[in-house]
Amino acid sequence: MNKKTITLLFLSGGSQVTQFLMTTLVGRRADMRLIATSSIADDAGLFGFDAVYLAPKTAKDPVGFERLMEKIITNEGIDLIVPARDDDVAFLGAWRDRNPDRSHMAAVGPGHIARMACDKWLSHEYAVAHGLPFARSLHEANPSSIRAFIDEVGFPVLAKPRDGFSSKGIFLLDSMKQIERWLAVGNYVIEEYLGPADDVQKFREGLEHDGVPLFYMFHGRPRFSAELIIGPSGDLVGEFCSDNEPQWRSRYVEHCKDEDGAALMRQCAQVFIRDGWRGPFNIQAQRDRKGVLRIHEFNGRLTAPTAERYFMGHDGFAKLVEAFTGFELPPSPWNTHPAPRANSQLCSRAADPRQVERLLSEGHWKAGV
Repeated sequence: MNKKTITLLFLSGGSQVTQFLMTTLVGRRADMRLIATSSIADDAGLFGFDAVYLAPKTAKDPVGFERLMEKIITNEGIDLIVPARDDDVAFLGAWRDRNPDRSHMAAVGPGHIARMACDKWLSHEYAVAHGLPFARSLHEANPSSIRAFIDEVGFPVLAKPRDGFSSKGIFLLDSMKQIERWLAVGNYVIEEYLGPADDVQKFREGLEHDGVPLFYMFHGRPRFSAELIIGPSGDLVGEFCSDNEPQWRSRYVEHCKDEDGAALMRQCAQVFIRDGWRGPFNIQAQRDRKGVLRIHEFNGRLTAPTAERYFMGHDGFAKLVEAFTGFELPPSPWNTHPAPRANSQLCSRAADPRQVERLLSEGHWKAGV
């Protein structure tokens, strides 16, 4: 039965992910109330919601955050809670475990998978245990293990923070000394580099010949990305795989061109459905130097490219909401006339200081009040 109205709670409402999700709701919010939490008061995107609550960060003060979230659930009549950051996913998975009678309100699965998706080493171990092709990784710091790993995958390799996101804190390494240095940090994992083997050498040659660029990034090859939407009963209600090409401050998304990408998506869907995950799940992968498609990241949530997929005819967020609540959003025009390619770009915005002041002084803000 289709619900006539609905109230959604977005955790981390000012995040880029939530703002991209809001793009998919433009012109379709007549029967929806959108509530958000945020630890930052002056994010411009917050004041596009119907109400905002200033909240502690989920990772730093989970007890305080849960106390506030319970208050919001009661006062606002929340139908579905949607996480936008990895910390939110881990928090909400644990909350779901403690509240099985309200699991239908949280767009996540059990806590152990939520934690796994937020930890690069646990992701590797989970994938290996379930027969999923993951980028080969190392967590042991002893010299013999490092040497065996390099003999297998070769230089360069990546040093990644286990709890990292948005490519922050990642380093490209090409020596044993560098690997030992990052493993000694304690919160890092070494992962095979899925880009061209000569990237570091070419970059160094460019430094010698041209000087140091003010801005730079390793583009590599297009990245495979898959989005799964798993309903509360374990049914797969949505799937979409794409090739994402990151550019400087932008991203281009096209339909996945290779059948093995769709096969990997289906393989992951079977694993996560069987293991009890419910809600959205994102898989990111690239080809290794032998052409094998290997996963390098999981996300137990919707991601920013959900918006690009929306313009390409995949209304993932609408499918999620309907599966968990029974509420049907008005049809998107992009469903019947999908774009073959979509891209994201930055835009300029600012928050009204009067609204920010109200949020800071009262701890919450509501539109029209």
